[in-house]
Amino acid sequence: MTGLGAGLGGLVFGAPWVLAALLLLPVIWWLLRVIPPAPKLVRFPPVRLLFGLSGREETPAKTPPWLIAFRIALAALLVVGLAQPLLNPVTALDGDGPLILVVDDGWAAARRWERRQTAMRDILERGARDDRSVVLVTTAPSGSDAAVGAGPVMVADEALTLSQALEPKPWPVDRAAAAESLEALRFDGDADVLWLSDGIDNGAAAAFAERLAHFGRLQVMLDDPLDRAHALLPPEPGPGVLDIKVLRTATTGEESLWLRVSDEDGAVLSRMVASFADGESATTATLEVPAELRNRMARLAIEGERGAS
Repeated sequence: MTGLGAGLGGLVFGAPWVLAALLLLPVIWWLLRVIPPAPKLVRFPPVRLLFGLSGREETPAKTPPWLIAFRIALAALLVVGLAQPLLNPVTALDGDGPLILVVDDGWAAARRWERRQTAMRDILERGARDDRSVVLVTTAPSGSDAAVGAGPVMVADEALTLSQALEPKPWPVDRAAAAESLEALRFDGDADVLWLSDGIDNGAAAAFAERLAHFGRLQVMLDDPLDRAHALLPPEPGPGVLDIKVLRTATTGEESLWLRVSDEDGAVLSRMVASFADGESATTATLEVPAELRNRMARLAIEGERGAS
């Protein structure tokens, strides 16, 4: 499994054959060290008048070592740049079939959606360089009654355009339906399957991974544990207070979140902290709310965390 952040891989080169030019660096070093011929000495008697005077400009007889090293470094950087280095690329795509990109785009993916889009772009740009066809699969329905379906086989550039237009949906994912729609497609060869998971195991994640692995080599990409989603349950009213239950998908480490209550115009009515202890997946924050303030409440949200809409 790999991460959606900086852990997408190591450093590879799009044109590794260019690195063979590094073998020419010793030749460049030798050329830069060539000493120009010594100037011819001509005796001129009045030259004694010039003794003791310091020239305004001095030219060394040979290139300083630091300047040679600097020029060699520039030449090496030029060769490496022409080799098209790629930082944190997708792991090598070895299949001879299409590239299948499976994206969890339900409510739990909203928090770090920008990272997810960056990962999709990196994957599909790699597919375009390798001239791979692509199947783009989203796992969340577009509505509460809408069906989940895999898209048709398309070129990588077309899939890239579609992926950057995707938005997270306020529904849970339906991975079983996504797998069924994918199994209805027909294509030749072993696929490379990359699953951008939201990290939530609803009891069927392992079975979904097994179904994906039937199409070819499977790679699962996850957010970092502390970057995974949170959920707010409807508040439970009490005498003068509201009890707000907060859930998180990761249970590792302590964590604190700020909750914000606002009115219809977006004005903040109150803020409170919800804290998780290590190992906890749920916590409750209590908000004291006067009756006149409760009538103005329109929205409850986690500060700094994007939601699906």
